[in-house]
Amino acid sequence: MALNLLIVEDDEVVQETYRRIIDKARRNVTLTMTSSGHDAIELVRTQPYDGVILDLLLPGMSGIEVLARIREQNQTIPIIVSTTMDTPEVRHKTERHGVTDFVGKDRELATQLLKVIDRTLGTGTDSAAAASTSPSVSPSPIRHKRLLVVDDEPVVHQTIDRIYRDDGLEIGHAYSVAEALAEIHNGYSVVLSDIRMPDMDGLQLLRNLKRLDPSIEVVLMTGYASIETAMKASRYGALDYLTKPFTDLNQLKDTVGKAMQQWQDGQYNKELYEAIMGGDVDSLVMNGQAIELPHFQLGTAEIATQLMSNLNDGLVFTSNDGAIAFANLKFSQCVNHPFLNIIGKPFADFIIQEDRRQWREALRLIKSQRSHFISEIRLYTRTDITVPVMINLSSVNGGSTGHDVMMVITDLSAIRTAQQRIELLAGLVDKARFEGVLVFDPDGKCVDCNVAVERILGIRKTEVIGLEVPALFESEDGSPVDQHYFFDREASPREVVAVNPNQQRVPAEISIEWIESDDKTQKNGIIFLRDITERKRTETMLRQQAQELERSNQELEQFAYVSSHDLQEPLRKIQSFGARLRKGCADTLDDKNKDYLDRIIGAAERMRGLIHDLLALSRITSNRRPFEHVALREIMDNVMSDLTVLIEETGATITVGNLNTIEADPVQLHQLFQNLIGNALKFHRDSIAPVIDIQSRTSTRAVVDGLPMECEITVTDNGIGFDMRYIDRIFAPFQRLHSRNEFAGTGMGLAICRKIVERHSGSVTATSEIDSGTTFLVMLPVEHRTLEG
Repeated sequence: MALNLLIVEDDEVVQETYRRIIDKARRNVTLTMTSSGHDAIELVRTQPYDGVILDLLLPGMSGIEVLARIREQNQTIPIIVSTTMDTPEVRHKTERHGVTDFVGKDRELATQLLKVIDRTLGTGTDSAAAASTSPSVSPSPIRHKRLLVVDDEPVVHQTIDRIYRDDGLEIGHAYSVAEALAEIHNGYSVVLSDIRMPDMDGLQLLRNLKRLDPSIEVVLMTGYASIETAMKASRYGALDYLTKPFTDLNQLKDTVGKAMQQWQDGQYNKELYEAIMGGDVDSLVMNGQAIELPHFQLGTAEIATQLMSNLNDGLVFTSNDGAIAFANLKFSQCVNHPFLNIIGKPFADFIIQEDRRQWREALRLIKSQRSHFISEIRLYTRTDITVPVMINLSSVNGGSTGHDVMMVITDLSAIRTAQQRIELLAGLVDKARFEGVLVFDPDGKCVDCNVAVERILGIRKTEVIGLEVPALFESEDGSPVDQHYFFDREASPREVVAVNPNQQRVPAEISIEWIESDDKTQKNGIIFLRDITERKRTETMLRQQAQELERSNQELEQFAYVSSHDLQEPLRKIQSFGARLRKGCADTLDDKNKDYLDRIIGAAERMRGLIHDLLALSRITSNRRPFEHVALREIMDNVMSDLTVLIEETGATITVGNLNTIEADPVQLHQLFQNLIGNALKFHRDSIAPVIDIQSRTSTRAVVDGLPMECEITVTDNGIGFDMRYIDRIFAPFQRLHSRNEFAGTGMGLAICRKIVERHSGSVTATSEIDSGTTFLVMLPVEHRTLEG
């Protein structure tokens, strides 16, 4: 079954090359040729093709865009990209858009194209066998000095053979451009070609030969000599230009010999190209005739002056149809294309799709004899990177035939990068209106700052610029800041002291960011500087207040301890003498006086309990013990043992789950759990036995602010509960929710629990509902690395 291939290629020479290669290798392949990307997309949409061979440089639309559009509408059709832009970037971009295979337009095009078609379409045709049907597609393993003569007149071939009959030079013959492109793969160092050929222009052959192998030296010959043709030949890369008939055969031999020598030296005519394109050549001598540069039919000295004066910018001349007739080296560098590949291409091909309307409008104005200025337009590079440029267009030769538009093209990439950096800096400065922003270069010298820096340092901007950044800052202890800190891309913010040249010192906090240009050639450090004088003053004040509060608390605790201790002696005397009165005078006192005496003794007893609990509360901080690893289960077993009698009296059921091991004061934890369980046993409902559940687990809350992991302990009962309005009240000293007649106690039990928990850097709270029980939640750190010594 015949294969149906679509060739998308705008160069007729390359189209013919594909046709000859494929026709010689396969006679059952149908080829459809198109030079338009838009037409290719429509053809694939409407007709069935077995595969597409796609060039990347197409008029009106880039090959990458064509590839993407075809792939959007057809996910399965094989697409082979064939291009001279065989770079990793281009390959990556085509792969991203769904290319099936890739072949470069090099000297191995014939053999490689057949292999890629075999591999991509699965035809199974042996490309080596196909190549054997046409010796022209088999590359020579070693390229010697060989001359290929391309001319449609046999007499020319006979003349060349006769000239070199005794020189031993290997000579090949081609009678058309298509035959020459197929034959060139056999390895030739020099091509001697006629310009006027039956199938296409010899200048196109020259361009395509240079695309395939820029080292091949080409000498053109014609019977229709003109300065314009000579200039085109030079621009396209010809080494020399001869006219027929040959009246001086020695000149022919000398010219070919020079080409052979140049090929052997490997110069590729590169120096000549760069000299011509760079404007360093005033004239060329071809075929014995001096050709002044840069004229090529432009006709005025003014044009030459403009050309030479704008060599720092891109310079492009286009013909009436918009094709590029001349481009200098600067433009070639701007779009990242060899300038030999630029000539003849429509200038619009290098403009991104969105900006072409602006370009067409500029051309319309040019045709009306008005110069025009385009402030900004974007061009494609060879790797599809966009380059912002400014274009100044002017009409040449009054719009007559030939090269009628001249463009001076300024690359704006560096300007845009600088603007972006300025905008970034301006944004940073605006964002930090209340902060200092100081910019320094890679050597550590200040290059710019804002007003806030002047205020913080106490000196003017002109005095800041040029100073060494490390010299402006010290550590808080007065030692120099390590210079490596300022160049560390991951440096953390830190507190320092800003020191100006007058030795004025200001507490400050600094952080550092680095920015660099898009092309990675420029980089600057930015210091964000904040005056923290007020913060330091506040911290000092808070530290002093904390110390004063600590001292006051210690005095209060000492006072409470001493007071409570001293109060016990008179209470003991009241209790003692009251007991003696009751014993000795009981028979002499009437009932009223006996009641008074009982009340005095009872009040003293309650006072003794209050003093005892107050002492217990003060001892939590005054008599604290070092923390140690404590097994909560062991603590709970001891508490249960101490409460055995009360548990039996109330008929309580206590369930204890798996309990953690934590760092704590074991004596205070014993007191904590004894108070919590004692509360649950005391505040039970009438005729309902207490049920108490005790559990613990490691908290699943995220560790924040550097705090250690916590142990979560719950003590749940089925007692009388309380109104949640009083949640804060129940943990205050001497606070009671019930009368002494209902429940005994001083109201200090939960206050002591909270004091113990706070001493362990934890927290305690409760949830409850009247007649539905209470759950106490205690959070304690599992470890105390720095919180407790």
